[in-house]
Amino acid sequence: MKAIKIPIHSMIDLITNSSTEIFVDCADSVKPAKELLAEFLKLTGTDKTVDEVFEVTLEEDQYNLESWFDYYFEEDSEVYDEYKDKYKLDDEDYDTRQNNLKALVADYKAGKCDDIEIDSYHIQKNLIIRTKEEKFANIPELLDKFLNSPDHYEYCTG
Repeated sequence: MKAIKIPIHSMIDLITNSSTEIFVDCADSVKPAKELLAEFLKLTGTDKTVDEVFEVTLEEDQYNLESWFDYYFEEDSEVYDEYKDKYKLDDEDYDTRQNNLKALVADYKAGKCDDIEIDSYHIQKNLIIRTKEEKFANIPELLDKFLNSPDHYEYCTG
């Protein structure tokens, strides 16, 4: 199964030299993505549905999750001590600590840490489109190519 990842960006990407933060609730991003894919499927002449051909999900960014657990979990969570002991998050060896954090993030993503609450507005989300049938693999690839086609430059005018 092929997959593409489309980052759901916030307006913060457009604001430079500012402490302004804009958080994005992208919980409703899956529906319009499926509607667009349905239109693409119609053009192919197939009678298959989006759910038969694609798996469309919204997933939290791995790096952002690891960063949250590394820097904010201790401050923001009432259950930190329990997980600190279980995953040995106070290990003095940096590599061991990072591996323990990755194990905790994997368990969190697998739904094994229901008592950990993360303010999801602080975690970058990615729209994931997985192709279930090889003959339709070019549709998400073309969409990804289009969405990533603009060039962008950063510069300072002052």
